Amino acid sequence: MFEYKFEKVIISNGLKERQDNNMEQVEKAIVDHAKDGWRLVQVLVVPKEKAGLFMINYYKIIFEREI
Repeated sequence: MFEYKFEKVIISNGLKERQDNNMEQVEKAIVDHAKDGWRLVQVLVVPKEKAGLFMINYYKIIFEREI
């Protein structure tokens, strides 16, 4: 049996920032959780639903570990 954990990384959208600037936060979350026995399942890119163009709203990171 497994337990699951979900973490949200909000995208900062400053005028001079690219949407991938938050990937360092995603990578840090993965490494930090791995130290506690969590395994990465998937990183979801969640778009802004009301934007006319594809814009990333946040990353949802899914972890699992055996219990």
